[in-house]
Amino acid sequence: MKAFRIIITAFLVMTFVVSLFMNGFLDLILDNARMIDTKAEKESPAAEKTVKVNTVTEKTNAESINKKDEEKLKKEQEKKKAEEKKKAEESKAAEEQRKKELEEKQRREWQSEHDKIIFTSDHMVDDSWFDDALFVGDSVTNALAAYSEDYGRFGNADFLCIASLGYNSALWDLDDPYNVHPMWKGKKVTVDEGVRLSGKHKIFIMFGMNDVGKGIDQSIEAMKELTDRILRKSPGVEIYIQGGTPMLPEVESESLSNELMRQFNQGIKEVCDERGFHFIDITPAVCDQNGALIPDYCMDPQDMGMHLNYDGCQRWVDYLMAHVLDSADVSPGVYTPQPDYNSDEEDYTFYDDTVPEEEEESSESYEESSESDGEDTYTEESTEEYSEDTGEYYY
Repeated sequence: MKAFRIIITAFLVMTFVVSLFMNGFLDLILDNARMIDTKAEKESPAAEKTVKVNTVTEKTNAESINKKDEEKLKKEQEKKKAEEKKKAEESKAAEEQRKKELEEKQRREWQSEHDKIIFTSDHMVDDSWFDDALFVGDSVTNALAAYSEDYGRFGNADFLCIASLGYNSALWDLDDPYNVHPMWKGKKVTVDEGVRLSGKHKIFIMFGMNDVGKGIDQSIEAMKELTDRILRKSPGVEIYIQGGTPMLPEVESESLSNELMRQFNQGIKEVCDERGFHFIDITPAVCDQNGALIPDYCMDPQDMGMHLNYDGCQRWVDYLMAHVLDSADVSPGVYTPQPDYNSDEEDYTFYDDTVPEEEEESSESYEESSESDGEDTYTEESTEEYSEDTGEYYY
């Protein structure tokens, strides 16, 4: 019995000890758990923050990589596109160059055959044929005058020309504030007066570039009036009308073009046919297959594109040499202009030296005047007029 009690007591003691141990162990476990939770609670925001930062960093890095890749790809695409564009431009330029060379070759072949025709003549004249010639015109003829002087062409021919002159402006009065009349021997004169003062017999007239824009019909009428005035003052002269020159196609405008110049030339040719004037169109000497001025003969391709350089002037001269006798062989006096009754100037009656004179001989008397200190005084009793400028008589 005593032993049983000892066992029971020992068991209870052990139970109590175990109970204390277990309680302490559980408390320790709970404390550790609480400590872990507390630490976890403290470390959780930092961890989340770290995770977030890492996430953002990774995303940023990824975006940066993607952006670099995109930029690289974009640059590669742009480079490829630029190379393709350059290649296309080079190909186009090469094609245009081939086309241009082909056109130039065709033009030169055409011109070679064309020149064989236009510069071939059975009755060429030489420079001395133009000794009795006067060239009237604008700035285009100015270039011809310079060429003639520098290269000794056209013999003793004279030039009466000035920039901006035309059939229309040649009719303006000398006292017009906007007049553009030429100079003769240091004096400004009208064209008809300049022709008279020159004493030349072959009068070459070229206008057009300053007229077409004013209207073709109006300018043709002005051409008629100018030639009338010339013949009134200089009866018996031969009129050679030269057609206006062509221009580069890139400078053509609505008011001035190769087609308008062609129409103008056709109009003045018809007047020449009617009146018996010589007509010479020099366009074939300097134009291409399309009737436009050949760039090789243009002095001002970046400006008006219609003035001839010396190469163009040489062809002009050669063409006149070959074809001046091809124009209508008109005898002086075939056309008689009507007197201008509205003019204040003296009337110069047309004189036709192909018709026998039937008028009575004029009576002239020279009287010695006591008031003239022995000088002869000329008294006119006929239709003759004496010019102190030239020392000649005009009828």
